[in-house]
Amino acid sequence: MKLYVVRHGDALSKSINPARPLSSDGRRDIEKLAAFLKPRKLAVAEIWHSGKERSRQTAEILSSAVDSQKEIKSIDGLNPEDPVDPIIEEILSLRDDLMIVSHLPFVDKLTCKLLNCNRDNEFITFPTGGIACLGTSLGSWRLIWFLYPELLSDLTL
Repeated sequence: MKLYVVRHGDALSKSINPARPLSSDGRRDIEKLAAFLKPRKLAVAEIWHSGKERSRQTAEILSSAVDSQKEIKSIDGLNPEDPVDPIIEEILSLRDDLMIVSHLPFVDKLTCKLLNCNRDNEFITFPTGGIACLGTSLGSWRLIWFLYPELLSDLTL
């Protein structure tokens, strides 16, 4: 199984728009990420997002770049301060590849818990638009790759 953990793209500040949708830079970054991922033919059974607008928008843009067998879903338990253990239980019950779009600190905590790292060491910190691909075999998770928008700065749409 592969798990793609994504932090939403850059969002507008609450003072500009209380719903905090993606900013134009955030949308552009996620579109670049999608353009990079599309030829790599990622396939996931589902795409889960937190339900917050910026997370939903990120999931929708990325869904155009991956082969998803089902529609994207808003899932309870993916908000910034939610505990990761209930979601890990859900993940462990699955067999098919999955993409999760969420927020800080949730994505950092989820990734560190799966990789058995010490969160205090900040083993991995997701910038906006960051994506980690984790794989599991026999119950042990490993980081396969990690990508973020600054690495795609030369990519033109």
